[in-house]
Amino acid sequence: MEETDRILQCEYCRNRLYISPLGHLKYFLAPKQSAPDLFFLPYWRFKGIVFSNATPELEGRIVDSNLLALKLSNVPVSLGVRPQVLKLRYAGPGLKGTFLHPRLPCRTLAAGYGGHASGTFIGETVSLIYSPVSVRGNLLFDAILERPICRLNEPLSELPPPFSRGSLQSPPLPNGAEETGGDFEREDWVKFVATLCPDCGWDLDGEKDTLVLLCRKCGSGWQAGGAGLERIELGVKHPPDRRTPVVYLPFWRFTGRVTGLELKSYADLVRIANLPRVIPSAWEEREPHLWVPAFKIQPHMFLRLAKALTVLDREPEPDPQAEFPTSPLFPVTLALNEAEAGLEVLIASLLPSHKPVLSTMDKLSFSVTGSSLLYLPFVSSGEELILAEIPMSIQKNAVSLGRLI
Repeated sequence: MEETDRILQCEYCRNRLYISPLGHLKYFLAPKQSAPDLFFLPYWRFKGIVFSNATPELEGRIVDSNLLALKLSNVPVSLGVRPQVLKLRYAGPGLKGTFLHPRLPCRTLAAGYGGHASGTFIGETVSLIYSPVSVRGNLLFDAILERPICRLNEPLSELPPPFSRGSLQSPPLPNGAEETGGDFEREDWVKFVATLCPDCGWDLDGEKDTLVLLCRKCGSGWQAGGAGLERIELGVKHPPDRRTPVVYLPFWRFTGRVTGLELKSYADLVRIANLPRVIPSAWEEREPHLWVPAFKIQPHMFLRLAKALTVLDREPEPDPQAEFPTSPLFPVTLALNEAEAGLEVLIASLLPSHKPVLSTMDKLSFSVTGSSLLYLPFVSSGEELILAEIPMSIQKNAVSLGRLI
């Protein structure tokens, strides 16, 4: 399975199960040769989009970094580009070796690395990657390249207690390192949810990396929650000509209140964005909506799409019973709670000057009162996808490469 896969399909009975993490997903890098004396070092991986508010202008960039989750001198604090170029595998039962507990919280590391503390993460994915090593005397060897990494200054007894997993016993550790028994099973970090519609029992539809499952029988949408599948408000807007080949891209639409900014109506939104429009009296009573793409894409395109749809506010009315089109529905790769993190960035980008807003970003907060997932039709034209109503176009490659973020 790929790192971003969320759906597991049985090759025998063809049943599909959704992988719902209880905490952080755990992966490992395969050693060159399997051996019972291997042990695995934990590394936190941070992946997503971050917008920095340390400068007057909003600057977005894609971040993919990893840091050692232990205090261990001489050991490399990062895996470098290995998680990006080597194949990551799910840490499933039966993997032989000794795994070390992460002892440094991921949030503490993220706040102190690369200026993350002065930015806003959107679509942040935190996972734990285990890298295989072995100890020969006082040398630590890389089990992937089979060459020494460093010399261990402190005895292994100062390491946190390891835990074992698999059918083999944990290998004996030198220098009296403490060893704990027990298995590290998949139930500790993931659960499987049947991809059956809780309303009608029909098979739920979705690509392997989607975060939202759709029922084409009753027209409902579902996302994984703590208690199983949770229903979301859903809507589809069809093009005027149903025969036009289109691709439906998903967007989250939010309603709520902004603390620290006067934004109670669509008229207030027009004033804040300083749009050259005559404000009718009806706009004073019209509720504003904030739009965020429900898929990951480069930071500048993320803001461009969010601002254009928020300002124009051409939303379809959600209809949970709407019939899904036969055209492709792009998978949702940005979860609802992750999209909420981008609301303050969107509000800041709407202002003519970012400087006064970024200086008071901590005072701004958006309390969500309603949310829905809406699919908008984009016409395929060459290498572009065009939303005719705005009009606005985005590159197909940008949408495809966003699935790798």
